[in-house]
Amino acid sequence: MFRSPPGAPRPHVPTPEEWIASFGRRFAMLAEPPAEWRLLVGTSSQDDFVRELQVQYIAANRRTHAMVLTAQPLPANARYPAETTLAGTMVNFADNASPRQGHFRWQDFEGETTPASLLVDGSEVEGSRFAFGGFFGTMVTVGEDEQIVVCGREEAEDTARSLVLGTTLRGEVWPRPLWAT
Repeated sequence: MFRSPPGAPRPHVPTPEEWIASFGRRFAMLAEPPAEWRLLVGTSSQDDFVRELQVQYIAANRRTHAMVLTAQPLPANARYPAETTLAGTMVNFADNASPRQGHFRWQDFEGETTPASLLVDGSEVEGSRFAFGGFFGTMVTVGEDEQIVVCGREEAEDTARSLVLGTTLRGEVWPRPLWAT
């Protein structure tokens, strides 16, 4: 959230292309997102290194259906380790996608993950899956170091199972706010 004092210049809000450029490598996205879903792009950073790129899929009614997160390893000189986990990504997604934010907690993750797979660029990639409270998440590793986590509402799972890797978004981006510079 951006807050500026009255009269102060508004901060720059990066465009999806700027977020993607800051990630600096290919990322995963849905192979065939439904035409009515719009995309939002964001990143997570550590020590000024962009570690994760998220592509969220949102309907016109602002209901978030799915998110695809691509994580790259930290450089060797990182001050502290970081790990992308299925549980952490799912709690964050479920809480943000829920009408009652703050509803989901780490304690909701009692249970076991099960073997699962995602179709990435046409190849089956084995990983693990977890589901709770109407949400699912699947995590795979592509190559030696790229982690991909797909989270979503249960009804979006079949659509979110097939991914492509690329450097250009597939689908229509959510309109930027008029005040964004």
